[in-house]
Amino acid sequence: MFINILVVFVPLGIVAGIFTWAPRVVFIFNILALLPLAKLLSSTLTATSERLYPLLGIVLKATIGNSVLLIVSIIALATNHTQVVQSSMLGSILANTLLVVGFCFLIAGIRHRESVINTTFTSTASSMMYVASASLVIPAALFGTQCRANSSCEQSIIKLSRGIAVILLVLFVVYLNFRFNSHADLFEGRPVQRGDRQEEVEQSSSLVADGVVILLCMPLTAAAAFFLMGASDSITESSPMSSRLLGLVLLPLVAEGPERVAAMTDAYQNRMDHALDFAIGRSMQIALFVTPLLVLLGWAMHISEPMTLQFQPFETVALFLGVLMVTNLIGDGKSNYLEGAICLATYVIIALAFQFLP
Repeated sequence: MFINILVVFVPLGIVAGIFTWAPRVVFIFNILALLPLAKLLSSTLTATSERLYPLLGIVLKATIGNSVLLIVSIIALATNHTQVVQSSMLGSILANTLLVVGFCFLIAGIRHRESVINTTFTSTASSMMYVASASLVIPAALFGTQCRANSSCEQSIIKLSRGIAVILLVLFVVYLNFRFNSHADLFEGRPVQRGDRQEEVEQSSSLVADGVVILLCMPLTAAAAFFLMGASDSITESSPMSSRLLGLVLLPLVAEGPERVAAMTDAYQNRMDHALDFAIGRSMQIALFVTPLLVLLGWAMHISEPMTLQFQPFETVALFLGVLMVTNLIGDGKSNYLEGAICLATYVIIALAFQFLP
């Protein structure tokens, strides 16, 4: 596969960062390095989760399936790029709910008049995404109505964000138990894991070998992310790309690009449940697990610019409208190519608007 060729940029990106090559070179090399690392981590985690006890494998995939995005975000927090982290969380949710779902609907709709979606999953996913949206709307509303003329309110926002983060993490655990254990029968006909391919499992390496691959990939990903963040300031200052656009579009596409291609392949084969299991399921993971975890990690790291759930008003509105649109489109349990075009157009409009956001 073409993406495997990019593995050469892993050592190149690290060398470029160590020897402080031109920021543009460091940035490009490490962006390209993240693509094969993301693919390798994703495929290894999938094989590992399928070898484990079913529920344990599901929890593993659900919690560290976003490992590349999580590692990049932790490095960004440590280097005081909190705004990039917030934008990347928002960008990843929007990319999955609008871009990936849009492409899946469009690709499937070209070949089939309509695709059927499991309504149990869609109703559960819609409810969970509304809760995730509310967790961002409430801090933004508090700031907008009470805090603009009160500088001491900033500490209240930080405490509120940490409290909401704990609640969301607990809710995520409850959801995992509901989805894959106590009420798993309600989701019959949908795969527990993406890509239920026994042949691939039989040909995969042992758990020990998988563990070694994961342990090697994670520090390499952290190094690439560190040098990427180090070069990002120069890139955003010397090019039209803003730091928000970097977090909103570029980082989410790189961190999860290989898996999104697999989801679109499922949609092309009219396996829409498989495709949405990734797209919307991954959005829920980021909103209910990764983002709250980063809030608490930022607290533990004592960073100078605390990570909170108080996003900019435009960011909050964009997320809420994106979630509202997709949940309405999937609510009837069917999809077609027009709905895909609507999702894609909305994503492009939001991405374009972020480029001009002061």
